[in-house]
Amino acid sequence: MKYAIPSLEPGSSIVNIASIAGIKGQKLVSPYSASKSGVMTLTKTAATEFGRKNIRVNAVAPGVIDTKMVDDWRKTDKWPILSTANALRRIGKAEEVANAVLFLASDEASFITGETLIVDGGTLNL
Repeated sequence: MKYAIPSLEPGSSIVNIASIAGIKGQKLVSPYSASKSGVMTLTKTAATEFGRKNIRVNAVAPGVIDTKMVDDWRKTDKWPILSTANALRRIGKAEEVANAVLFLASDEASFITGETLIVDGGTLNL
């Protein structure tokens, strides 16, 4: 954002990537959780700072998504629990996160700024 914002035109949109780990801390990943929480706070702050320039800033906070990040998790005996620990009882797809990013970047979200869209299949609702 530091280098992109000065060159952005009015009406531009930034979408940061956070994580539900930044909303609900988890043991053994405190640095990761803290950094993702920081992304969400930075998103809110930047939205207030750059809104006057008509630049929107939002974030997406994914839950467990089928990416390389979870490859090692698949090998553990906890995978059956981890892979179904949300309201939809499945892990998310990268395309589902991408669609959330595309929505926030689009003109259809032109009056949304400073928000974090949770894309977790209902994990935080349990």
